[in-house]
Amino acid sequence: MNKLILLFIIMSSTAFAQDEIVTDRPDATESALIIPFKSIQIETGTTYSSEQRVVSYAVPEYLFRVGVHKYLELRLENSFNKIGSIDGINSSDLFLGIKAQILKKERFKIAFLSHINLPENNRNDLLYVEKLLLSYEINDDTEIGVNLGIDGVGGDSNGQFVYAVALGKGVSDKFGFFIENFGSISDDEGLNSMIDGGFSFLLKNKIQLDTKFGIDTQFFKDYFFGLGISIRFFS
Repeated sequence: MNKLILLFIIMSSTAFAQDEIVTDRPDATESALIIPFKSIQIETGTTYSSEQRVVSYAVPEYLFRVGVHKYLELRLENSFNKIGSIDGINSSDLFLGIKAQILKKERFKIAFLSHINLPENNRNDLLYVEKLLLSYEINDDTEIGVNLGIDGVGGDSNGQFVYAVALGKGVSDKFGFFIENFGSISDDEGLNSMIDGGFSFLLKNKIQLDTKFGIDTQFFKDYFFGLGISIRFFS
């Protein structure tokens, strides 16, 4: 795993692209756009969260994206987590995936996202995520994004429905914000839902800074906030 991560980092040491970066963070709603062919994009950050009074830190979380075709990107996702009073920082499972561009019109876009994890120990813990990604530009500075999909454990028919809906607004050429609702619905747990919002700042055409804050919609006790940076190389 470490060799694979190192390969991605080495491949990224080159000049920036010229067109403006589009990211899958900081919101939970994945963009309906893939990155340009032959480009590499790194999206990373840290998140502080409290769930059922257990505090955890992602230090860092990261997503590597590689444009391997004009309609397809490869993805590698992972995080290093400090959870509660547990000693040390633990790596989550590595997720490997693809995003495919299905439709790309001026205002309406569709993509498909698929991820599976690479379990460290138990091969029966194979997790999958399948999502349909949609976006519509209401006007030149306002866009709505919708994700619909399922995730679960391989071989288990009881996957859960996952969704995300985000409204993004550009305040200027460099500054924007979003509001969002995302969550899951399952037979065992019913509805789990979060609301969040955040800001993004385009430092350069190829570098974006971001922040986010969210809270659960049922009891308003679980919450998270985070900061991040995304950089694209090549094009």
